[in-house]
Amino acid sequence: MKEPSGIAWIKESGNLVVANSLGHCLTIHKGYKAPSLQDSIYENNETLSSCGELVNVIHGPTTTFFNPTGICLNSKNQLIVTSEQEVYIFDNEANNFKFIRSFKVNNIYTSSLHGVAVDSFDNILVCDRKNHVVSLFKEDGSFLHSIGREGNKAGFFQSPTGILLDPIDGGIFVVNFFKLFIKLF
Repeated sequence: MKEPSGIAWIKESGNLVVANSLGHCLTIHKGYKAPSLQDSIYENNETLSSCGELVNVIHGPTTTFFNPTGICLNSKNQLIVTSEQEVYIFDNEANNFKFIRSFKVNNIYTSSLHGVAVDSFDNILVCDRKNHVVSLFKEDGSFLHSIGREGNKAGFFQSPTGILLDPIDGGIFVVNFFKLFIKLF
């Protein structure tokens, strides 16, 4: 693997999907089984790796992705992947992901998409590292709005790269690349 940058777990199969940024592809690994805490910690506090054998390699609709970075699954078990200026959506058919559609994120400046998450309505939230925002899109790629701008104050970002939504209250956690802190909205 060359610079893995994102990971998603397919609950039904137990498989892991990894965004392989410099390898320009996604890889599916068989049979993740969460070890018990007792079994997973060695004397030097390293954790046991439970990632299995390579099952499949997924390429973009034009043979390869250009640096896939963010990855998540929506409520339909479709795979959502960010790759520089584009968001890709794949249908999951027995871990044989098939490309459905993609949409480009057009901005005044060149985008650099990284972290991705979906809300309870399957809207897609994307971290745009170069524009210092998190953008919200409908499932069909229609732009809804963005939050944040460059800076250090509340509601501002310094190259956001990762995002997580709290499934209980809908809170948004965002991690920045250059300033190692988390913002909550």
